[in-house]
Amino acid sequence: MAITRKVVSPPAGVNDATTRSITRCAVCKVDLKGRFVYVDQPAQHLLGYPSEDLFGKQIIDLVDEHSRAIINDILSRRNGYETTFDHFILTVNQQDGSFIQLDTVVTLNFNAGNPVNFQFIFNPDQAISVDTACDPDAGVYRQFAEFVCERDITTDWRTFLQQLREFTGARQTCVYIVTPDHIEHRSSALEAADTQTSLPNITDPGPIHRFVADTGEFYDFTDDTSVRRAVELDGSAPNEVVGRIALDEARVFLVRAVFADGMDDQSARSRADRAHFALELVRRLAARPPRSNAERDEENTQF
Repeated sequence: MAITRKVVSPPAGVNDATTRSITRCAVCKVDLKGRFVYVDQPAQHLLGYPSEDLFGKQIIDLVDEHSRAIINDILSRRNGYETTFDHFILTVNQQDGSFIQLDTVVTLNFNAGNPVNFQFIFNPDQAISVDTACDPDAGVYRQFAEFVCERDITTDWRTFLQQLREFTGARQTCVYIVTPDHIEHRSSALEAADTQTSLPNITDPGPIHRFVADTGEFYDFTDDTSVRRAVELDGSAPNEVVGRIALDEARVFLVRAVFADGMDDQSARSRADRAHFALELVRRLAARPPRSNAERDEENTQF
C-alpha cells in the first residue's frame, strides 16, 4: 500500500481566502442500514461520486476492508439512545479508481427520540490521496486487520507486534503499560536480522515517549513539529512512530514502531503513514471486545 501525503483541494468557493479560519466540512447521511440518503456537494467531491450515483447505495460498498469493519461496528450500535461522536480514518475507493483517506466523525441522529440516520462529517483539509488501497488479498494487511478486529490484543501482544512490524516495515515494535507513575515495557518484536544491541534501549523510554503517554498525541519522525518537540525534550529525534492506545481507563498502552536509519523521504513517509493507519485501526476497534453473532442478531431483533 503506497500512501502519499497529498491534501485534496476542496471544490471552488469552499475554504477560500476570506474564510481561512473556518473549515467547511463535508457531510453525508446514511440510513440505519448504511444506505446513502443525503450527500452535500463537498462530500460528493471527496467521495468522488455524484449524488445520483450514491443515493440508496451502501456506504460499505465504497470503502476498504478496515473501514468496512469500523462502519459495521458503528451501525450495529444503532439501538443506543444517546448522542456519540466516533472518529476514525475512512478509506474510500473513488469512481475513477483512486483512493482517498478521509478524517471522519460519525454521529447518530434522532427524531422524536428515535434514531433515524447516521451523519458522516469529513474534514477536507485532512484528506489524503492513497496510491493503492489495502488489498483484502494481501496477506500481511489481512492478517493484521483480522487480528485486531477479532482478537483481544492484550492476550497476545507478541503476535500483534509481529504483525504490526511486518505491516509497517519497522525494525522493531514494542508495547508498554502506562500508569500515572511510570511506563513499563511489556513485549517487543524484532526483525530476524536485528539484535537488541543494534536498536534503541526499549526498557528505558525517553521524554518523548512520556509526552505521548501523557498527552495522547502521536510522535512521528517525519513530522517537523514532532521532531522539534523531541529535540527540545531530549536533544534528539528517534526514527519512530509512537502512539497511545487507551482500551479503557484501566488499560492504557504505548505502542512504539522503530524504523531504520537512512531511508529516503518517500520510504520514511510511507512507513510512518502505515504506522498511523495501523494505530488508528487499533484505537478504534480494540477498545471493545468483539460482539458474537448471537449478540448482533439480538440487537437487530430488538430494533
